[in-house]
Amino acid sequence: MDLSPLIATIGKNYRGSASIDGIKQYISTHELLAQNDSTSLQLESLAQQVQDFCIKTRLPHLIVDWKTLPTLGAQCQPHFLLVLTDEYQIAKPKINISVTPALDFNAENLSPKLRQTTQGQWQWFFPFAVSQNGEDCRPGDYVLSVEINFDRAMNEMPRNLHCDIRLTIPQKHENNRTLEIDANGKSLINLQGMNLSQFGHIKLSGSDLAALNTVDYQSNSAESTENSRLNDSVVHEYGLEYDLYSFAETARLITRNTTPSYTTNASLTVGGKNLLIETRKEITLGRSRNADITLRAMPRSPENDNISRRISRIHAKMTMSDSDFRILRESTKSLIVNSKELEGDRHFEITADTARPREKITIQFDSSHALDLSATPYFDKSTKNSIRTRFIESQRSSIAELNSQSASDRSLNFIHIKRLCNVINEEYFLLNGTIPIGSDFTECGIILENVPSIAAEIFQHQGTFYLCSIDADAPIQVSGINVGPSQVIPLVYDDVIQIGEHKMLFKHFQQLSME
Repeated sequence: MDLSPLIATIGKNYRGSASIDGIKQYISTHELLAQNDSTSLQLESLAQQVQDFCIKTRLPHLIVDWKTLPTLGAQCQPHFLLVLTDEYQIAKPKINISVTPALDFNAENLSPKLRQTTQGQWQWFFPFAVSQNGEDCRPGDYVLSVEINFDRAMNEMPRNLHCDIRLTIPQKHENNRTLEIDANGKSLINLQGMNLSQFGHIKLSGSDLAALNTVDYQSNSAESTENSRLNDSVVHEYGLEYDLYSFAETARLITRNTTPSYTTNASLTVGGKNLLIETRKEITLGRSRNADITLRAMPRSPENDNISRRISRIHAKMTMSDSDFRILRESTKSLIVNSKELEGDRHFEITADTARPREKITIQFDSSHALDLSATPYFDKSTKNSIRTRFIESQRSSIAELNSQSASDRSLNFIHIKRLCNVINEEYFLLNGTIPIGSDFTECGIILENVPSIAAEIFQHQGTFYLCSIDADAPIQVSGINVGPSQVIPLVYDDVIQIGEHKMLFKHFQQLSME
């Protein structure tokens, strides 16, 4: 029985990172499978084929322009182009190249410098000579291996890919012999109909006035036609493979002896800042202690107390979903967003389709500007971060629950809120997906120096906050527990998180103005 239609049908609607058991549970009740009972014993094999199909159809592919095919003694400089699929558009790759047996090349080129095209693809060159220690190498097969490691976990996709390119170097005499003809300048040398495919060059000596007729000197045989076609084909496309072991190891949970803290909000202290994280989809802002984010001018003084009284006890409300972020006025007093006052039932809204990258929204409560805020929504191209997604998938009991999730091109990850004029050492995060931690100012909510671009991420699931390690180059510990690449650890109040030389304290949600 041909299972290709079944694999293709299921694969288009299935997330490639799910477990084999989850796939088996899903496909065992699929209508295409139910039509043929003879496949019931093939569930294990079918599930593996579905998983492989889901992954491979989303992998990038590699195009190599060789310019000229490698030959003995030649200097080659192939041009590599890594064509990304949607799942890899937000990532930057690291490339490592090796050649076996070794040829002559500059060691610095084994980790080539990458350039990004205007279409978002990545390109590089790898210069090498088809020689060893300056002498022609031995003819035969050589393998050029390309390893590609992406700097962050993609949406349901493996980060470590590789490709082995076989180079077949021909014997010296193959198409490299020269046919030398001595001519006196008055001769018509007729080579028509002769098979000269064993010669790479034809040289006339003695005079440059002789005429040489080589029309159809290569026979019309299928072999000659095929050789000509191969010699003209210098641009090749290669498929990429993924590392089964590293992919299977994604999202490993670290178990702890202590019970994780169950909460919808928490805070981190890092570098003298108090970072407050809130996961509820709707929060209030105002002067009252009952507001989710209390806005008061600090330190306490008659002047600052007067400023605080200018805003209502519950002045505004913020709501978020996967696709949008809204600000609503909950008071009769003024609320100005991006220099425009919200009146009546009007509200401010920004959506995944209309938001500009890292667009900053200004929020003003009164003319003193003392309590002004900025809010920056972070919408990501991929719907979910892969480690977080795979961890959540592992907690679900059925694939039907997984496939019921909506998937969009862009999804709200988090909103970063800052105080602009007062209590500037306190910041707020409305968390919908993950908060990246690292040195990349364009991607991370929590910025640390001298660490990878994205070293780790924080997310919350079913009332528990988790920290996951993203980059193997960033040493991470949580209260003395090492957190390796792609590992996930639940957080407990008073945990000390160390990333590189930076330390953070995970604790109860506590605003500075309320201490």
